[in-house]
Amino acid sequence: MDKSVTTRFSVMAAIVLGAIMGMVVIVFVNMEPKWMLAALLVSGFVILVLAIDDRERFFWVLFIMSLQAYISFRFMHGRAGSAGLEFTLAFVTGNMLLGYYFLSGSFSTDKAFRMGGDFAVPISLVFASTFISLFFTSERFVGLTSLWTLIQYYTFYLIGLNCVQNKKWFDRVISLLIIVLLIQSMVYLLQAFMGVTFTLTGEIEENSVRVRAGGTVGSNSAIYTAFVVPLMMLVFVRVMSNDPAIKKRMFWFGVAFISAIVFVLTLRRAAWGGFFLGMLCVLYLGYRRRLLARAWIKTGVLVLLAILIISPVIVKVVDTYRTGNPLDSAFDERMRLNRIAWELIKANPLHGTGPGSYSHVYKGYVQGELGGGWLYTVHNTYLLEAAEKGFPGLIALCLFLLYSFRLGYRLMSSPDKNIQRFGLAMTGYIVCYAFHIYWEPLASYAPNALLWFLAGLMSSARRISGEISTRYG
Repeated sequence: MDKSVTTRFSVMAAIVLGAIMGMVVIVFVNMEPKWMLAALLVSGFVILVLAIDDRERFFWVLFIMSLQAYISFRFMHGRAGSAGLEFTLAFVTGNMLLGYYFLSGSFSTDKAFRMGGDFAVPISLVFASTFISLFFTSERFVGLTSLWTLIQYYTFYLIGLNCVQNKKWFDRVISLLIIVLLIQSMVYLLQAFMGVTFTLTGEIEENSVRVRAGGTVGSNSAIYTAFVVPLMMLVFVRVMSNDPAIKKRMFWFGVAFISAIVFVLTLRRAAWGGFFLGMLCVLYLGYRRRLLARAWIKTGVLVLLAILIISPVIVKVVDTYRTGNPLDSAFDERMRLNRIAWELIKANPLHGTGPGSYSHVYKGYVQGELGGGWLYTVHNTYLLEAAEKGFPGLIALCLFLLYSFRLGYRLMSSPDKNIQRFGLAMTGYIVCYAFHIYWEPLASYAPNALLWFLAGLMSSARRISGEISTRYG
């Protein structure tokens, strides 16, 4: 590390540590125990950072690991029936990582800090539709909390876009993400065995169905599956690759096997269907672009064909475990919720009811037979976006997915094997996600934070590919 960078960090850390300790001394008498503990933890963290030589690696590991730890500080919790303004652990560690790169002078002229990248158009539309909807909503504070969450997602995009500056760190980030998959698989197996969902803040909830836990990324298996699918795609593509240079292939096969078992245990039919389509995409494109071994392609096709043939049996087995929500009734329920959402869309086609407002306002649009049965937020993210932000919000979401798929496809032409595999995995992930959100209201924090970070990582991978081509072309 540059000596001047070390000096700057030492000075900044000393100032922060001194300020904290000074505040502790000044208000020691009246300080609540929780704030005293928080101050001591921050002080200890600053001391730890001062003692570490490779701070770049430290901040990266801290950030990637925190993506799976849904812990947050909330302000004004409960106001207007909202969750309040959240400051998640991932957002805090992400800003630490950004701060490191700014202080180290990494965003120099040749690697200037970028705001848009390949996703400038869809991201601009996402923010524009949110602001327009916020202007017209009757749930103003709820809308502001949704806007704040969107800003956090955008921060994760900026991290992926700007902080992965070379091939070395791209490979390291991919490895860290796969470690996250292994950790979550182990956590889920433990929760399934215990029959509870536990969080990192100490909350424990018993599950009526033992295998529908949520890891540490959320409260249920829908959130878990949405989070792990892109990570599973990364592992599956690496295992099936025709690149003989891949090391520890048996280890990656073990990770793929364990994560697949856990994925089956979630009993999430929409996630299963999406993963099926995503793997079809991976096998087809992997064959066309010659990125996967032929033996693995044949095996994958046979497995998917077998799953398709026995799918009626699978449905019956799942229905025996989900007696309160069999497939037929689940489909009917979702279609009725879709009709309710359509009523909101017809009433507010251009600006919607406001970001994050659906659960607060939808009952006012329920009439007649639509009110007979289970009432909840629409289980369709496309309709949810259209209802809350109007058709501009729906268009923005579709463009974001379209740009993601297109960029993943382009990355398969990279001169670097790892980036090729990453692009292939991301195309499969986007296909899976596009199907999954048709059946689930995936507005949860962890899956969306990861989605935005991966979008930034794809844009960064395209730039790195260009640099490799220039260097060796």
